[in-house]
Amino acid sequence: MPRHRVRVQQGFTLIELLVVMAIVGVLATVVFLSLLRARNRQQLQEGARQLATDLSRARAQAQLSSQSSVVALVSSNANRYTTQWRGAAAITRTLPYNLTVAAMSSATTAAGSTSLTYTAPYGTLDVDGVVWRVTSPALNESLFVKAVGVTGKVLVTSSYDD
Repeated sequence: MPRHRVRVQQGFTLIELLVVMAIVGVLATVVFLSLLRARNRQQLQEGARQLATDLSRARAQAQLSSQSSVVALVSSNANRYTTQWRGAAAITRTLPYNLTVAAMSSATTAAGSTSLTYTAPYGTLDVDGVVWRVTSPALNESLFVKAVGVTGKVLVTSSYDD
């Protein structure tokens, strides 16, 4: 009797390869979008920290130099603000990554306050706190930079009410 050999096929079919490639493509897209969002969030945090650092520096300068310090927005919903201390000329700072900064208003702030003055020699505020919103157009999210109370302690929060 003749003996028949059975051939075993090795490899993948075209459909199997396409399914695997589609799954890998979807996973790569999800990972890429997640990384992009994380990068944009990091940029927003960096911009808010820059503003908070400048506010803290203005407060410290008022305490150290016995001269008042001022931080002011150049215009509402812009990406620039000015700092001035020790009687020096105002320095214009720009927020990175097209971030914008705008003054918020509430019962405890000067309504729409676009400037903040730390009064020497104690570095206290002339108002009962100010809240500025830093917004990322890429995320459509905001962080809030707050100079709290008369002492002007600076905080960065994710909500207006914190």
